[in-house]
Amino acid sequence: MEIRNLEFTGLPDGEVEVRPAEAKPFTLTPENAEFVEEFLNMLRLRRPHALDALRKRYSKSKENKQYYNFLVCRGFIKCNFIVHDNRLDIDDKGTINTEFIMCPRLGECPEYGVVCNSQECSELSSREIEILRLITLGYENTEIGDILYISPNTVHNHRNNILRKLNLNNTAELVRYWFENKLDQ
Repeated sequence: MEIRNLEFTGLPDGEVEVRPAEAKPFTLTPENAEFVEEFLNMLRLRRPHALDALRKRYSKSKENKQYYNFLVCRGFIKCNFIVHDNRLDIDDKGTINTEFIMCPRLGECPEYGVVCNSQECSELSSREIEILRLITLGYENTEIGDILYISPNTVHNHRNNILRKLNLNNTAELVRYWFENKLDQ
């Protein structure tokens, strides 16, 4: 399952409903292992610090991997989505559109700004993450263009957008960012 075109809703019992744009809504449960795994892969690429914090939060459940992964996935969703607004929580490009959640622990939560209300790499599109990966592998713009069937100029524009969004200055900083944030795992 691709993590795109999704809206999340909080249910009265505290659980989360996943509302795909073109499919039937479902309540997120540990049995949704494929969805949970894809969601965690997305977090690994776009929100690695949030993922690490959530893994620590739920570490006592680590013995039961399926339930543990579910808790991490649901935790991110509950901290960042479930408010109705006029845009998809995860849009057609895979961009994470977090919402301000009025949490009862607001102001005292040590994870504030890391798990919730974080902009960590969320601005990068799936294509930009793909280009960033190829940059870290040492490919030049022309080679990346050939691999992705786009022009070298388009790759150059993506590279500049990535630098701007991550507030970095050069290729070396991009590579360091990739490995420091464990995007290679």
